[in-house]
Amino acid sequence: MTTISLVLVLSFLPWIDAPSESTAEWLPELPIAWTSIGPITATEVLREHRYLERDEQRWRKEEGHEGLAAWREWSQRVALRKVARSRPETTALLESPTLRELMRRGGRDWWLARWAEQCYGLPLRKSSDEEIEKLLAGEERNIPDRLRLSHVFLRAESPQEIADAIDQLQEWGREVEDLEDFSHLAREHSDSLSAPKGGSLGWLRKGWLPADAEEVLYEVPEGMVSPPLALRGGVHLFFVEAKDRARREITPAQVHRARGRSFVEQRAACRERRISESSLVPKVGAGVWPDLEVGDWSISGVVLKELYGQRVESSSERVSEWIDAETLYQLALSSGALSSDERARLADLEDNVLLGALVDSSMPSSFPDPSESELEGLFSERSSNYRTTRSLRLEVLRAQVPEGTDPIEFLDCLTSASYGLGEGTMTWVEAGKSCPGTAYESWPLLPMLAVASQSSPSVLSQVKDLAEGEVSAPIQSGEDFFVVGMVESVPDRAMTFEESRSRLRREFLRARRQEFRSQFVIGLLSSVEFGWAPGGEEWMMDQTGGSADDSLFLGEGVGVESTEP
Repeated sequence: MTTISLVLVLSFLPWIDAPSESTAEWLPELPIAWTSIGPITATEVLREHRYLERDEQRWRKEEGHEGLAAWREWSQRVALRKVARSRPETTALLESPTLRELMRRGGRDWWLARWAEQCYGLPLRKSSDEEIEKLLAGEERNIPDRLRLSHVFLRAESPQEIADAIDQLQEWGREVEDLEDFSHLAREHSDSLSAPKGGSLGWLRKGWLPADAEEVLYEVPEGMVSPPLALRGGVHLFFVEAKDRARREITPAQVHRARGRSFVEQRAACRERRISESSLVPKVGAGVWPDLEVGDWSISGVVLKELYGQRVESSSERVSEWIDAETLYQLALSSGALSSDERARLADLEDNVLLGALVDSSMPSSFPDPSESELEGLFSERSSNYRTTRSLRLEVLRAQVPEGTDPIEFLDCLTSASYGLGEGTMTWVEAGKSCPGTAYESWPLLPMLAVASQSSPSVLSQVKDLAEGEVSAPIQSGEDFFVVGMVESVPDRAMTFEESRSRLRREFLRARRQEFRSQFVIGLLSSVEFGWAPGGEEWMMDQTGGSADDSLFLGEGVGVESTEP
């Protein structure tokens, strides 16, 4: 340990051993760790924790990567940035205007995103319920009237046949107590093609049945039998299984999205107001990639081209976005909108970009391809992670109710076709020709996502668990009806070595790059004799409620030793 680092550490020791009320406010400046180029203070580590990105917060929560180990890691991050700034290679890297601009934007874009959430420092209020209702006017979701029906149908044409059918159905209707009784009645006596399925018609939307029949059926209570209804071709006795009344409603999801839109619109208005009030006058040079200047900031078209390549087709729009963003940022810098803590964080983020550039500049342009034995070794370690996707091979009837077709007859026909397919008394080609508006399709072995995209997620959810040889009942999805037969279900399985070869190679090379990064940052930390200051770990444990038994140390996993000064 060098003399300067020892002096720095010792100068803080009175605060660590016996902090009084008068010195408590200085505790964030105590050294958590030491290096030969200076201490890592609690202020710096607290800032690292305070400004965690949401994605990292979510990842840490899911992985359980918290507690003392996390605070130690944040201390190392601070140290690595300091090391990057001190390296002789950094001087050459910083000669690149492109890198300097990337570093600056790493902080600028982070801060502009934060400022946008605050409506660029202008008042942002929550929309009232009345404003949300006005915003959603006319967007209520329309839920139509629907009935879930089963029926017994007696074919009748002459007046006498119709009268006899009515009498018979009235007598049977008085004997029905529940849906089970009704289904048995349909199987025994109905002339409908849906008879083998207990007369089930499923859900029918309002407008599919004759208006006078619907008027009667919507008055029948759930779980009750209708009076006999003479319709085209004969007389029906309906069992009303369930009702779904028509309504227009605003869902909670719509309200949530509307509030989000309201905030976005307010932030956009705040952005425009801030830009319009700014005294900064952007200067734009000539050319596809022009030189830009806003306040004290400027950038050449050459650097823009290096940053964004050949995307000239949208350059004019992008230039306008850059000018707006830079105007806001320069306004914030000049108006004191950034706190001292946020300015310090901007420097942290700039140094993160610099550290990444330092690692990348040191990394070999390529790594040797793995040998066969190395691939086999990786496969033996990770084979459980390599699996194929479950696939289905299906036979499908896709149908729509033809215009002018009686929907009851259509559903009867489709239900009959599904029953015949299930019983083996009808082929798929015959079924496709048996009902108007129906086509037969044979789908090859397809991954689950492909099945969902060719039909719909709701269809997939109802057929994916069919056994091979089973046939679904008619499934409605939008205006389409599907009858689906499971021909083959190929479950996901462990991939073979040959199937995994290309993926193994990518993972091997990725691991090599990650290993290089790890070893490189270990070398950076070792070069400045990184170690924990007296009392530093105790302070970190106080932040997490941890204990001395929490011995997990990220550095130990990558070869950095914890040393005492």
